[in-house]
Amino acid sequence: NLSGAMRQLNGVYTQRFNRRHERCGHVLQGRFGAQLVDGHAYLHEVCRYIVLNPVRAGVVSHPRDWRWSSFRATAGEGPVPGFLTVDWVRALSGAGDQAPAQSAYVRFVEAGLGQDRDARAQFESKPAVGDAVFVRRLDGHGRAATRCTEIPRAQRFAARPELTHLFAGTTTRVERTARAVTAVRALARADGLPPGGKMSECKT
Repeated sequence: NLSGAMRQLNGVYTQRFNRRHERCGHVLQGRFGAQLVDGHAYLHEVCRYIVLNPVRAGVVSHPRDWRWSSFRATAGEGPVPGFLTVDWVRALSGAGDQAPAQSAYVRFVEAGLGQDRDARAQFESKPAVGDAVFVRRLDGHGRAATRCTEIPRAQRFAARPELTHLFAGTTTRVERTARAVTAVRALARADGLPPGGKMSECKT
């Protein structure tokens, strides 16, 4: 129910907040995104990125100082709220026991304090993030995701080839017609449809 929760947050809560504080416009920036993530290639970095956000924004000097952060609970420095699951985050370090896993988590997060560039930038605007093997393994799931409204349209159809590229260099009507057929087939493949799929499924 992520979409429903985010709709409530971005819509109902925003309206209430604006009325209360006599404001208008957005309260939260943009909409949420969704990506398929390979834990070994990306998930660990995402966890660090989230807890370092307040630090990079200049609000606090360490993630443990941010009141709403999950850092303290994951690092074993405070109680774990009932709504928070920390075991899988700790497990990303590869340490088997709890104490070493907590220490490894703290070291990993603190190693990012001095980084000027967000390591996530190299993964932006990709529907699936991971190595080539991971992406191939998820090919079927990625195609099914094109019909999932939980994922923003721009990400659902990120694998589609650009029409400007498909039609580049055409000068005659015959060439454009031939490229149109190629475009329909290419878009169908990107969307996980059979080559003779409905044209309505290949909107641009």
